[in-house]
Amino acid sequence: GDWISINGGAFASIYDSSSGSIDGNWNIRAGVQSGGGPGGVDIYLAPGVQPVQAIVNNLGTFVQNGLNAHAEIWEYVSNPNGTLDYTDDVPGINLNALGGEATASFDTYNFADEGNYKLVISLPLGNDDVPANNEKDLTIGIDDTPPVTTHTVTPAAPDGTNGWYVSNVTIKLTATDAMSGVDVIKYQVDGGSW
Repeated sequence: GDWISINGGAFASIYDSSSGSIDGNWNIRAGVQSGGGPGGVDIYLAPGVQPVQAIVNNLGTFVQNGLNAHAEIWEYVSNPNGTLDYTDDVPGINLNALGGEATASFDTYNFADEGNYKLVISLPLGNDDVPANNEKDLTIGIDDTPPVTTHTVTPAAPDGTNGWYVSNVTIKLTATDAMSGVDVIKYQVDGGSW
């Protein structure tokens, strides 16, 4: 199968888990290996220019020459139905049988605005027995808004004189992030450990 890689860390492996086995045919097979995010987003990135690559493996028993890898990026920031914003092709990919590998390096793409994008990688192969496996996508969320942490104190007001608490105090931290969600909240008390 193939692998889609963005910025060296977002991988969508091209492996069809429905069959559970490699049948000896050439197919792009996919299952996202990066940590999935909320809202169907496969990975979150900060805004900026990112490389777009596909690592192509031939799992079949025949040499494949002259393959063309095609990449598209659709942005869903300004149009909820998606707008095709990027296309690129890498022609002339040649693969040995049984594990031949090549890296297709497409032009970079500037994920300038916060929101969702979809990367679609396809490898048209006319004689493939499972053509649907030759196109896979990766949903990318661009998140430029930092999370917000708020706190509540119980009891809400000091119960001693001069603004002091004389009873035990509980502080509850709550964090929100509208795009990528909250991974962890860290806190420190009087210079102690996080």
